[in-house]
Amino acid sequence: MIAKLFPYILRWKGWFGLAVCTLILRTVSDMTLVYYLNRIVTALLNKDNNSLAPLAIIIFLCAFIGVVSIMIGRYSSTMYAVKCTTKIRDELVASAADMSISRKGNYTSGHSSTVFSSDTSDVQEFLEIHLPNLIYQPVIFISSLVYLSLIDWQFLLLVSFIVPLSSYAVQKISRPIERGTKESQRVFGSANSMVGDLYYGVKEIKNYNLASYWIERYKHLAEKVLIKQLAVSRARSWIRGVTVAVQSIPFIICLYFGGQRVMQGEMRVEDLLIFIYLLNYLVQPITVMQSAAAQIQITRAAVTRIFDMIATVPEQGNKHVRKAIESNPTVDFNHVTFSYENGVEVTKSGSFIANKGSITALCGASGSGKSSIFNLLCGFIQPQSGKIQIAGRSITETSIEDYRNSIAIVTQEQFLIPGTIKENIALGDPDASDKEIIEAAIIAGADEFIQSLPYSYDTQIQERGKNLSGGQMQRLAIARAYLKKAPVLLLDEPSSALDAQSEASLWAALAKMKERMAIIVITHHLSMLRHVDQVLYLNKGKLHQVKDLEGLKMKEVNGKMILPSGEGMNI
Repeated sequence: MIAKLFPYILRWKGWFGLAVCTLILRTVSDMTLVYYLNRIVTALLNKDNNSLAPLAIIIFLCAFIGVVSIMIGRYSSTMYAVKCTTKIRDELVASAADMSISRKGNYTSGHSSTVFSSDTSDVQEFLEIHLPNLIYQPVIFISSLVYLSLIDWQFLLLVSFIVPLSSYAVQKISRPIERGTKESQRVFGSANSMVGDLYYGVKEIKNYNLASYWIERYKHLAEKVLIKQLAVSRARSWIRGVTVAVQSIPFIICLYFGGQRVMQGEMRVEDLLIFIYLLNYLVQPITVMQSAAAQIQITRAAVTRIFDMIATVPEQGNKHVRKAIESNPTVDFNHVTFSYENGVEVTKSGSFIANKGSITALCGASGSGKSSIFNLLCGFIQPQSGKIQIAGRSITETSIEDYRNSIAIVTQEQFLIPGTIKENIALGDPDASDKEIIEAAIIAGADEFIQSLPYSYDTQIQERGKNLSGGQMQRLAIARAYLKKAPVLLLDEPSSALDAQSEASLWAALAKMKERMAIIVITHHLSMLRHVDQVLYLNKGKLHQVKDLEGLKMKEVNGKMILPSGEGMNI
């Protein structure tokens, strides 16, 4: 675990080195303070008034240096911990951005969210708090052990036997709290999930009149949380007292047996007092290290998840950029074969071309592989054989970024970011002028509804576009795609959630846009085919070219292309 984090720590070795130096300085100041405490107690017992003032000043300076070293150490450890965690988060974001679509499918959104938030926070806590403790506590423990052995090694052996026993007892009696806290958090998490479901599923909850049921379920969970938290609170109340009593046992034994040794002349009073003072440095490290050990296990699991994502191999492409060319066909899908690992075949030696100025429809039953063709064209997945060329070059002949610059996409679920309408359209070309953004909106049929909004293009889009209709969101996505000025536009099920008016607006926009690009529409709605120039039918791994809707129906009737009923094909 440390080996994986160490390269990040080395990036800010100055801050880490300063933190280590302050820990050493703190240890030296603590041991020096103990030495002069011994001296001042001796001076008091001997009634040496002349030594009291100088010794008090030295003790004050030692305490002051200790406080300053703690402050600087904490600040420096926070600095390198925050910087390391920020760098790790940056690499996680870069890894997520470069990760292939197939690899990304191995991670759920919940897993990714946990890695980005909780796991990185655990790593930061470890670097900021527990790593300095793992350095300081053993050093102060060994220093105290050496100092005490010089005072009375026989007495140290007796006390050293009691200290680990008391620490173990504290750990044992504290376990019910840990278990109770985990159970409380589990139930609390379930209650929070119910609140989230109430927010995202509000329409279904209202439609099925589940409000009362939902409230009762939440109250039941909230009551369980309350019971668990009260139980933990009661346990903490008596365990805290028991813990103090158990931790005081070494000091009581030290006082009793130490007092015996003082009365027998085998030990000085000042040495006994220092012995009791330094006993804290023997008890505390054991307790702290036990806590650190638990945190190490948490951090180790977090580091494993983090670096599993960071180590993901990015998408492969050519490092050299080959410029796009004005070519027809703009899209050349040439004898492409692709099947999934489970053996499901999407296309076998499938071929088609799409030219600038045309709209091509790819249709087929649900599950036939249309979206896989979409992913192949975008370069999200790679074919086992064959070649896909966009604007005269394949993904193996240029960089992935340059290849995708030739493709604009509009997906089923429109991607909108928190920001203004203008900012969302400008994602297609961040350097575009306001005039170009408005032109794209006009072509996409979005300008009219945008102008009707209170703040026009500066209107803020709410989370997931809640203040826009499905058709409005799609028109913004099409405007963004037009602004990209790519030679190819891919649309995945563009009319799946549109009414008749919105669908008419969609095709009016595409008719304008096809003048400067090749458009490929993936759909399972046969009613859309009257708007297109070329129809491709995907069935059982084979791509069939169909001249028109009647031709497709004829093939169905003749049995050449069987369309199973009930698989989503709207005829």
